[in-house]
Amino acid sequence: MKSFADATFTSNPLLLAHANDDGYNVFHFASTSGSLPVVKYLVNLINLLSGIGINVKDLLQSKTKEGYTPLHLSCVNGHIEVVKSLATLCPSTISMVDNNGRGLMHAAAHSTNVKLIEYLADEHNFESDTSNSTGVTPLHIAAEIGNFIAFKALINYTGKNGNYNPVSHDGRTPFSLACKNGHYLISSYLIEDLSVSVDVSFTTSTTYTPLHLAASNNKVALKLYFTQ
Repeated sequence: MKSFADATFTSNPLLLAHANDDGYNVFHFASTSGSLPVVKYLVNLINLLSGIGINVKDLLQSKTKEGYTPLHLSCVNGHIEVVKSLATLCPSTISMVDNNGRGLMHAAAHSTNVKLIEYLADEHNFESDTSNSTGVTPLHIAAEIGNFIAFKALINYTGKNGNYNPVSHDGRTPFSLACKNGHYLISSYLIEDLSVSVDVSFTTSTTYTPLHLAASNNKVALKLYFTQ
């Protein structure tokens, strides 16, 4: 397989810089799959083919249509060794955000790799309550998709204010998002384990309360929880 790749790329090296219609280049695909050997192979090959006008850092800074760099995608999929490698190869991508203004910790909220969240916080000073332009934090993301493993890990890395239930610009909180999507573990964790004071009458920009959100989606467990 390696010899085939060598022959393909050396005969047509511009393929290394090719992106598909969604903006994905070879590093985006390798980062998504978490293949560190492929990442290293591509870096070495591009360095060997010097003078062809292709630069590793340019490819690592390249964004998809959604604004994802290879580093974002490796975070989304929890590939910590690839994340470490890419961060070393191109440190400028550590601070890059996607089209929604979401950074690496936002991306890591999609994964269940606790070590990745710890790495981003300890090595690069990311915090879990850092918001994008609409006030969405990594805590919002983990709560919305029901990623309880990531949510518990993120709780350890809130900023100085230690806000476990931040409010986005449209009034959404991790608690309200957990209610809306029926994620009982996260909603109960906020109240029972973290002693977060929750106002169940607090409304979003669409005037929905957490109970409205739970009830409208037929989340029986949450409805019963609120009425206890």
